[in-house]
Amino acid sequence: MNLPFIILLSGAVGLGAIGLAYSLAVPAILLPAARKSGKSPTLVGRVRSAYGGLFLGFALFFALGAYKPAYEYAAMLSLLVFMAGFALGRVISFVVDGFPSLFYWSLFAIEIGYAVAALYWLTNGWQHSL
Repeated sequence: MNLPFIILLSGAVGLGAIGLAYSLAVPAILLPAARKSGKSPTLVGRVRSAYGGLFLGFALFFALGAYKPAYEYAAMLSLLVFMAGFALGRVISFVVDGFPSLFYWSLFAIEIGYAVAALYWLTNGWQHSL
């Protein structure tokens, strides 16, 4: 196993798990709250399709990059943009909404870690793995 395989496959597994949670568990948790507030279950469907679908789609692309060298660079670049974007969103949230719990700091650290690993590979290693 090489570095891009480990980075991409672990990213795929993590995002796949989150995508399944957003597709299956989170909407079920949100549905009673949506009904109680008078909001349409359509909101829950949006969570399922938008977040669940987004995470599952990227997870599949990262897995494709892990197993198919022709997609490795594009998948790693996508991983960098995806994780850096989430990390940037968290920084904005920290500034606007205040400091979160340790759980969200942990997610931020994971996102930064993946972004740094992808950036490192893209700037130092990708030519050598072709």
